[in-house]
Parts: sequence; structure tokens; C-alpha cells
Amino acid sequence: MAGAIAEALLGGEAAWSGQRPTAREQKRFENQWELSTLGLEARLRSYFPRSVVTGWEVYAWAVDRFMDARGPSASAALQDAVQSGAPLDPGVADAVARLLALRPDGRAPSYGKSANTPISDSKNIPLLRKMLSPELQQYEETAPYAKWTAFEKHLLDVEQGVADQVLRSHAAGFSTTPRDLMHDLLP
Repeated sequence: MAGAIAEALLGGEAAWSGQRPTAREQKRFENQWELSTLGLEARLRSYFPRSVVTGWEVYAWAVDRFMDARGPSASAALQDAVQSGAPLDPGVADAVARLLALRPDGRAPSYGKSANTPISDSKNIPLLRKMLSPELQQYEETAPYAKWTAFEKHLLDVEQGVADQVLRSHAAGFSTTPRDLMHDLLP
């Protein structure tokens, strides 16, 4: 998870820092992120509860927007997350709310509707904001203006929230208790 995220954030840094990656470099970052996120989501779906997958889907969408990719698979992930009915882990919800509450100061990623945003986002971003309404209300009142670097820092906070949730969750099919171990060892 960390390796795929680091590569994607490098792509976002290049876009926002003024390095101006070539179209080919930008497409490479986007393709690598899309493949990585789909693979990670498939593994999470196989082993963890739906709430873990929901947190990942929201995070994958947020990273895609940080990269300024606006990929259809990221929009589909956001749609799955907001329509799943699974609540976000409190740590993930708090971190996402802090990210969405930031106000851009100069060039920065957009987590709202825009002209080049996939059509489904115009419906799903308000649903995400509704999911996060208590947390968002708390942060939007005092939301700071921020450079793109603050958006990246808050993305790392969301990553930490998702990782913490994964580590706290029970993975299906793995021995995690002494009883599981005895069951696995004895015929």
C-alpha cells in the first residue's frame, strides 16, 4: 500500500509544484496508480470488512484528485463508497473531513465539482460530504487556506487512518487467535 501511494504522491507533487511532467510521465503515474489501487481494493475486499474497503475507496479517490487525474475508476470507487451504506472508520472520517475542509491558496487539488470532473462526481461528492457532515461542520468553520503541500500532508493523514483501520481489523482466512492456531495445527 505504502509503495503505491508514494509513487502516486510523487506524480501529484510533480503536477502541483510546477515541475510540469510531460503528458507521458503524467499518464504513467496515473496508470500505475489506477492499477495499484484496483489490486489493493481487490485484496481488501477479499479479507476485510466493507468499512475497510469504503475507507480505501474514499482515499483512492482523494489521491486520484491530488494527482489531478480525474480517473473514471476513482469516480467509480467514490460511488461505491458513498452507496455502500458502510460507515467510515472514525479516524478515516476525521482525516478525510480535514482534507475536504481545506481552502486552496493558489494552485491546489480540487475535491469539489469542476468542469473536468466526471459526471458521477457531481452526485457523489455531495453524498460524501453528507457522510462526513458532523466532522466537516467542525472543520469548515475554521478551515485554513492552504498550499498544495498541506493537501498532501492531509492525504498522508488519511492514509494513516486507513492503515490503522486495516491493522485493527480481523482479516478473514488468517489465524489471529490461539484458537485459530490450534484449529490450523490439529487435524
